[in-house]
Amino acid sequence: MNILRKRYVRPLAGLMLGSAVVASLACGGGEKIVEVTRVVEKQVAQTVVVEKPVTVEKVVQQTVQVEKVVQQTVVVEKSVAQTVVVEKQVEKVVQQTVVVVQTATPSPIPVPKGIEQVPAPASKSAVGTAVFAVPGPLNDENGLCRAQACEGTHYNGIGEAPFFYDVRTLKDSPWIATSWELVPDANAVAGTAVVLKIRKGIPFQKVPAPNNASGDWGTVSAKDVAFSINDSNFGTPKTGVDLFKYSTDYKKDVSDKYTLDSIHGQAGDFDVFHEAQVIDDQTVKIPFISFTSIWLADLLGQPGQALSIMSMKAHDYTDSTFKKPGDFVRTKIVETGPYMVESWTRDDKLTMKSRYSGTEKHYIPELTPKTARVVMVQAPDPTSRVALLRSGDVDLAMIQPKDVPQFTKDGKTFGATSSGGDIQLGIFFSGNLWETKHAITGDDLKVFASGGVYQRDWPWIGDPRKDDDMEEARQVRWALAESINRDEVNRALLGCLGTPVHVEYVSIKHERYLKDGKTQGYDSAKCTTDTSKLKWGYKFDVAGARARINGDKVQGNYDTSGAPGTGPLGKRAFEVSVYAGPELGGGASVTGEVVDAIAGYWTDLGLRVFSLKFAYQTFRPSVVNRTNTIPFVTSCDKGRESNPWFFPKGLVQTSLSRGGFSCGFETPEILRLYQAAAVEKDPAKGAQLVDEYIQYMYDQALMPGVVAVPDLILFNSTKVKSWQMPPSMTGSFHYTWLLELQPGK
Repeated sequence: MNILRKRYVRPLAGLMLGSAVVASLACGGGEKIVEVTRVVEKQVAQTVVVEKPVTVEKVVQQTVQVEKVVQQTVVVEKSVAQTVVVEKQVEKVVQQTVVVVQTATPSPIPVPKGIEQVPAPASKSAVGTAVFAVPGPLNDENGLCRAQACEGTHYNGIGEAPFFYDVRTLKDSPWIATSWELVPDANAVAGTAVVLKIRKGIPFQKVPAPNNASGDWGTVSAKDVAFSINDSNFGTPKTGVDLFKYSTDYKKDVSDKYTLDSIHGQAGDFDVFHEAQVIDDQTVKIPFISFTSIWLADLLGQPGQALSIMSMKAHDYTDSTFKKPGDFVRTKIVETGPYMVESWTRDDKLTMKSRYSGTEKHYIPELTPKTARVVMVQAPDPTSRVALLRSGDVDLAMIQPKDVPQFTKDGKTFGATSSGGDIQLGIFFSGNLWETKHAITGDDLKVFASGGVYQRDWPWIGDPRKDDDMEEARQVRWALAESINRDEVNRALLGCLGTPVHVEYVSIKHERYLKDGKTQGYDSAKCTTDTSKLKWGYKFDVAGARARINGDKVQGNYDTSGAPGTGPLGKRAFEVSVYAGPELGGGASVTGEVVDAIAGYWTDLGLRVFSLKFAYQTFRPSVVNRTNTIPFVTSCDKGRESNPWFFPKGLVQTSLSRGGFSCGFETPEILRLYQAAAVEKDPAKGAQLVDEYIQYMYDQALMPGVVAVPDLILFNSTKVKSWQMPPSMTGSFHYTWLLELQPGK
């Protein structure tokens, strides 16, 4: 039995999990490993092979081996379900070049009785080098934006975004771009464009190629910036086209120039942009299809989702080895950050080195790295990261909350830092596609087509053509939401270091969440929540949840195949799977443990449940293609406690992001509220629109939250002096150039 299961048997009494089974997934001729956990009332010794189809995406077929379960009437104590396996819009042009860091300070960490302080180990890393254990996956070196590359390098310091943005002061400052201005554009769907001025003389990293021994790729120009944005947004340029020739028909320009094959993580978010256009060597214009007030803070700014700027010259490089444009940067990153890649071993280790030595400085001096080398090592198993930090094999590690107190008891041997954006894990009920026309083009979305999400009557998916079915599905989602004990999950899995979440994207500690605007509903000292003090809260109520499903608003004519047909829900019981999203390391991390806890609660409700843990690369196409019907646990784009309240929410829950990522549901009301908030320049009015959005999401129970997980990084204080990070809206860490070692270390 695993240690976590032993430790948390009592706090999560009422849950018991069967063993995990591994099966092969046939897809495109290759094999993927799928981990499936059967949640049961009681395990039995006998095991047989049962075929069980698991829907992942339209083109994937799966056969899973699971343990045969026999319902028992013996009364047992059940154990824990565990598996080891805003922008403020400013009209004036920004000219300031000083970057001011406001640090995100972690809250004091409570230490349970009986915890012994881990002694300081001797660091095994070289002088001037910091070794950092991360969950991963590190994947491999890849600098091609459309191949899901340049979306993350501005966090680790290899790449750079156009702007900085401070989520506390709501102010932006220059980075690659020095200023911006909103201008009218009659050819843009939104009638507006933003014009960026690009800083002169920023050198790209020197990365040698067979026919470029010096590795000199020149300096950043408007072409590099526009190309990076368009490559992320659209994809591969078509052969023989002039990318920098524009007409008044912006939509046709895109279809003429690009193969729409980008899998950049923000391709769906960038749908608000037309093609970025080069005006001159230092000027880029980006017309809006759909204006959003957080275009800078979230789409072009650190610490938002953003992108890094890559070298177009490096992209276009070809030789006998790299035969097509893009081939070279698929294997090498050529960007502008203060760190550059020294070596990269796939899913193992990334070594970054500072670009500067001696008196050399970054073009913004504050960004000159304080540490010569940073080595990131992949350690997916949380217990491995703990062991590596204890032994001195690594100097820093991302540590799960429940493992933190052993390091921080004395408050000095190990330090703690954080990007301040606790990750909200919630349940997103995919398949509820209620928009029928594309928000921009008016095209029929064909959501009721054969083979789509409505080919089966899933209990949690409402059919917008039938009012009674919509209400039935809403009642089911509410029942699933209120059958989860969020305080228990926080206590058992996070040691009360997290925060319960009831509706994703906003914090229950925010004054706007509180009924009287001041009295907190969550007591962190007691690790309990009084939902009566919250405007939006799903009170833990299993009896009430069963009553909903057994009530007269639920007809029970949904698909019940595979369900037990007995127990407290009788013939209204159904089967449901829940997938562990990629956050915090996916199924092998606390995300997987939260999924197991949810599965346990739903089993107690009277359902038959699978918790699914397999590669996100396999799952993601189903949410891009809008074919997923499996509820999945994720933060889904905006699930960070640090996000300002008034920021528009719900873009990737509408047809505006078609062709890119989605939370799996789309509704006309979310579209209305998002579009209104996106163009609202007054933060107070924007906050009111978000209030409406949260009320709607609460009523519909489309994304009930579970818990916000602190993204904590612990470091050996004998080696590391500090790592001050400002709050991030998306990254687990950033500002690596501020990582500072102890003198002589």
